[in-house]
Amino acid sequence: GIWQSGRGAGVDGDGNIYYERGNGSWNGETDVGESLLKLRIRDGKFVIADFFTPGGYAELNRRDADFGSTGPMLIPGTDLIVCGDKHGYLTVLNTKKLGKLGAHPQQSFAVNGGMVLNGPAWWAGPGGPFLYLWGEADVLKAFAFRAGAFETQPAARGKIASHGSPGGALTVSADGAKAGTGIVWAMLSVNKDADHGVVPGVLRAFHAETLQELWNSEANPERDRLGTLVKFVPPTAVGGKVYAATYDNAVNVYGLLP
Repeated sequence: GIWQSGRGAGVDGDGNIYYERGNGSWNGETDVGESLLKLRIRDGKFVIADFFTPGGYAELNRRDADFGSTGPMLIPGTDLIVCGDKHGYLTVLNTKKLGKLGAHPQQSFAVNGGMVLNGPAWWAGPGGPFLYLWGEADVLKAFAFRAGAFETQPAARGKIASHGSPGGALTVSADGAKAGTGIVWAMLSVNKDADHGVVPGVLRAFHAETLQELWNSEANPERDRLGTLVKFVPPTAVGGKVYAATYDNAVNVYGLLP
């Protein structure tokens, strides 16, 4: 099935639609579990234009180690797309030729932070483009994108560890590429794994160039506490405010105090 930890499809400038598939059977035609799909709309119907399936898809399926756990992210200014999986890897593919079954991806590397569930965020700041990721058993990391590939060692990392699934759901706000304006906003659990039940959540803000924490909603809990965490839902930053969903029949709105 398509779940992607709640993320939507990727859509490129030519109208191609990209989905990651989780667990499911595979025959390369009607059943394409554990795959990245490139879809087009033709005569009012979805058709599979291309796909990528890792050679070990059957073992992934057997172990519930979904290839399609993050939702795909198209890398701006390129023909590349990046996917994350429960095995803890990022896979980079060329959208012009995904390669079908067992093809060699453009790049694949371990992020060494447990399962990758919440997907990545992106910012092309003064130091170049960075992909931000916060795995379920990890700290927030920034991976530099240079000459068409990711540096596999983080350019920056935070100091606060996730307390289990699902890790941090990320959004970046910034004044273009202006230095000192980038903020990585993250929603994650306060102190518990959220796989099996409702847990307290926290909203955190980090300097996008250094990943130094700037603020969090537990610093002044009486005023700012987030409440219960909604898994896989990143905060929305727009118009100088940050909107954070909860399971408390409320959406919290954070902004500068008067």
